[in-house]
Amino acid sequence: MSDSEDSAEQRALLLTVLADAGFLSNTVAASDLKLLTGGFWNQVYRLQVGEKRMVIKQFFKGVTNPMFPVMPDTEAAALSYLQGSACAPEPIAYLPQTSAGDILLYGYVAGLPWKFDPQNAEKCTKDVAELLARVHRTPIDANAKNSFRLLPQSPKDLYAHSLTMLGECEETLLDPLVHLKQTLADCPLTAPCAPALVHTDCGPGNIIVGEAGPCLIDWQCPGLGDPLQDVFTFASPAMQTLYHCEPLADGVIQHFFQSYFQAQSAGSDVDAMKARLPLVQVYHHFRFAAYCAYRITHLQASEPAVAALYSQALSAELDYLNHLLENK
Repeated sequence: MSDSEDSAEQRALLLTVLADAGFLSNTVAASDLKLLTGGFWNQVYRLQVGEKRMVIKQFFKGVTNPMFPVMPDTEAAALSYLQGSACAPEPIAYLPQTSAGDILLYGYVAGLPWKFDPQNAEKCTKDVAELLARVHRTPIDANAKNSFRLLPQSPKDLYAHSLTMLGECEETLLDPLVHLKQTLADCPLTAPCAPALVHTDCGPGNIIVGEAGPCLIDWQCPGLGDPLQDVFTFASPAMQTLYHCEPLADGVIQHFFQSYFQAQSAGSDVDAMKARLPLVQVYHHFRFAAYCAYRITHLQASEPAVAALYSQALSAELDYLNHLLENK
């Protein structure tokens, strides 16, 4: 579903840039690049050179995204920041502003995209919870504060961002969201939390499960914010749907939350996170619903099949939102 086309000419230019920079020999052919699926606004290739397997991510300037922006500099910073943690791919090099675009090289993570296993439900969600907790415990220093954007975390800011996206949506898509918009307008006050490194796009396709456990890939839009954002994003029925997975059952989600808090038990903010969860949860899911409506509006003419998938995701997210509000 990439906006860019994979062509022999583009591959040749990419290999020339990498060879000139000293990262590849001139014996590597365009056919050696194996295109990986999943990129929306970039091309991602796997390349094996001897025993070493690397990923070459080639970024293209394109459509902006209000939830998941493409930020090559930030992805490079995230991989560098998490180097050696086993939470993210190992960085090799970052080549910005080349004639072939911004290029990021990192170690290939062997494995398969995460998928819910009903026969091993507790472990497969617990593994993700523990991975997210490890990421969120990464110390935030001055370098991180200069490298990563600040994410909205209060109900008021999340609600405002939702309305911005809804303002660009077709009127017919707004009908099921009107009552939610009115219900959530009185935003509760929450105390700001200490910012953590947040992936923001931790759907099943961006969690690769290998022999050593799960690893987060595609760090193109991280930021500093509420760690619960990643927890809600993974649990989001819309996010699961967009990766062609069934939405998680409520009991599975509750176990996932418990596993996450247990993994964070060494931290001093766990009680504060537990208290904050019911106050911010509906605002994160409302924002995801608004994002789905935004994407449907912008894709229904050019990519109707993708827009249809977002329609399914929106329906699943709205069902879950109404369930949360009915049980508050």
